[in-house]
Amino acid sequence: TYELTVKSSDLSGNGSSRSDELKRKCEDLEAQLKTKEAENNELLKELEQKNAMIMVLENTIKEREKKYLEELKMKSHKLNMLSSELEQRASTIAYLTSQLHATKKKLMSSSGTSEGTPSGSPVLSNYKPSPP
Repeated sequence: TYELTVKSSDLSGNGSSRSDELKRKCEDLEAQLKTKEAENNELLKELEQKNAMIMVLENTIKEREKKYLEELKMKSHKLNMLSSELEQRASTIAYLTSQLHATKKKLMSSSGTSEGTPSGSPVLSNYKPSPP
């Protein structure tokens, strides 16, 4: 009977120690779960902050791109205007140069002949380009 009593006390002792061990494991797992949940919440907050920052940066990029395109459009327009002006000036220079040569030719022919009539190509003497 003593052996049975010892064995039964061992079994009941093992049962309570097993129960205590399971309780400890359960408490440890619950503590780990709380820790993981806290970490998860922190990561979610961090993710929200980063997403907000991404949105701000995307908006900034869109605004800068819009501003850049507007500036590019204005500069392109200005470049077209300056090119047009340059073309007009080149045309004026060509006209004035032809007038200068025609006048020079007239003077040369006047001083060379007593009649004072211009000699040379009738095309050049009759050519009168209109200034731009």
